[in-house]
Amino acid sequence: KFKLKAQKSFNIVWSNKGSGAHAESSIWVPELETNPLLKSKKATQRVCFGSIAVQGYESPSKSKTEVFSLEITDTAVQHSLSSSEFMTAVVEQVFPPPLRYRLAWHDAHCKPPLYIWRAVPPSPLFVAVGMMATTSEEPPELTAMSCVPRRFLMQDTDEPLNVWRHGGQVGGRAGSFWASGPQLQTLFASQHQEKPPPEQRWRVVSDRWFADPDQLHDLVPQP
Repeated sequence: KFKLKAQKSFNIVWSNKGSGAHAESSIWVPELETNPLLKSKKATQRVCFGSIAVQGYESPSKSKTEVFSLEITDTAVQHSLSSSEFMTAVVEQVFPPPLRYRLAWHDAHCKPPLYIWRAVPPSPLFVAVGMMATTSEEPPELTAMSCVPRRFLMQDTDEPLNVWRHGGQVGGRAGSFWASGPQLQTLFASQHQEKPPPEQRWRVVSDRWFADPDQLHDLVPQP
C-alpha cells in the first residue's frame, strides 16, 4: 500500500535565527528511520522527497498546513514485528536514490552557511521532486532522499510560497528559496530574489493506492 501521510517529526537543518534577517526562515528534513537493520525488518517505511522550507523557526509539524511524506506498507505482513519480504526491494527499485547532487545555490558567508542541492535522478523516467539542504559544502548522502517514477506524478499548478530572499549583501549570493505546492511543500532554490526556479513542480497523482506482490515489477518503470 502506498499512502501520503502527515509527517509529524522533523530534524532542523538550518535557520537564520540570530542573523538579524528581516524574515525568519528555517529548513528541515523529515525524520525517517535511519538504521538499515531496522528498516529491513519493518513492514512500513517512509521515503523523503526533499528538505522542507518554512517561514519562522518552528517545526513544519506545527504549521497550519500539514506536510506529507509517502508511506509504503506491506499489507501481507500481519504482525508489526514481522519482517517484510518485499520492502527493501520496493523502496530501492521503485523509489531509488539520486545518482548524484549538483549545487543549485549556496551562501558560504551566512552563519551557518547554506548549500542547496539539486538531485540527479537515475533516469528520465524518475523525478527528483525537491531539493536537499546542508550546512557544509559536502553533498547529502545519496540515501537522504528518494526519486519518484513520473507515472506517479502530475504537474503541480499551485503557486510556490516564497520563504526567504537574499539580496547578496556582505559578499553573499543573491537568491531565494521557495516551498512547492501545499501537498508536498518541498524546498526549491532560485538564483533570483523574486522569481521561483524554472524546475517543474510536481504532486502525487493519488494520495492512496495498492499493488499486489505479483505486480511489484510493474511499478518499476521500464526503459
